[in-house]
Amino acid sequence: MRDPREVDEYHCHTEYRINSIRSVTRHLARAGFSEVELRMWDLPRMYEPYLPDRLTGLATGWSRTAYRLHSPHLMGHLTFKAVLDRPARPICE
Repeated sequence: MRDPREVDEYHCHTEYRINSIRSVTRHLARAGFSEVELRMWDLPRMYEPYLPDRLTGLATGWSRTAYRLHSPHLMGHLTFKAVLDRPARPICE
């Protein structure tokens, strides 16, 4: 793991609130989006700097397994394109 003093210089706390396929789809539907195209993907080299040296290959192994199993929910990144057919409503009511 990285030295906490080093990480504090650039790291901001991240709160994961809607980071699943089901949750993103539900939030977009409530906000008025009629269509959503989701893509899950992985990029092991983004995770490797955070792992101890002896576990560096774990990220690559995990990613290969996720792709081999065709299991997008195991991948670390979610991107989407959404179509809005009507005026948007606030997501948080």
